[in-house]
Amino acid sequence: MVIKAKLNSADIKRMADDVERYQTEFQIKVHTVLRKLADKGIAAAALSVGNMGQYITFTKQNDPYGVTIVAQETSVIVAEWLQYGKTVHADVSPLLMSEFGAGRHAIIWEGQNGNTNTLPDGKQIGRGSFKYPDQIRTHAFEDSWRYMDVNGNWHTASGIKPTRPLHNAVIEIITQVEATAREVFGYGSE
Repeated sequence: MVIKAKLNSADIKRMADDVERYQTEFQIKVHTVLRKLADKGIAAAALSVGNMGQYITFTKQNDPYGVTIVAQETSVIVAEWLQYGKTVHADVSPLLMSEFGAGRHAIIWEGQNGNTNTLPDGKQIGRGSFKYPDQIRTHAFEDSWRYMDVNGNWHTASGIKPTRPLHNAVIEIITQVEATAREVFGYGSE
């Protein structure tokens, strides 16, 4: 933006009005860039969420600092299996499974106090890769494990490959910053 004026009271007032108008327009354009980037990130996340997509929604929220992408689970998956003749239940987070995977495919993160199975709120979660001492040779192996469903049928599992929807959203946003800013602000020809 270029402002030209003579040094008189009318032109100085007009310059001040021009600067104020530019500031308002600039803030609107910055917010537009942020909204467009959020939309592109949400689209990338939705495309890469995998079969857990039926349990996860992606939205954007305006906040005082810009726009936040929100990934929210619509429900958790309740896993059930027989262990020593008793039914065991575990809540499975579709969002964590799609982002980090499970079993041999898992991307290990360091949680609270270095515990990889504890979320920041202290909740314990399963990752599908536990090895019980008495099952090392019978049910848990290097790259898979066996479990008995509640009907008494045996299954072999090797885990879930992560599809990394939030990671992909961030990568998409990073790669689209310049193009989106140019789209909204123009190419600097003014």
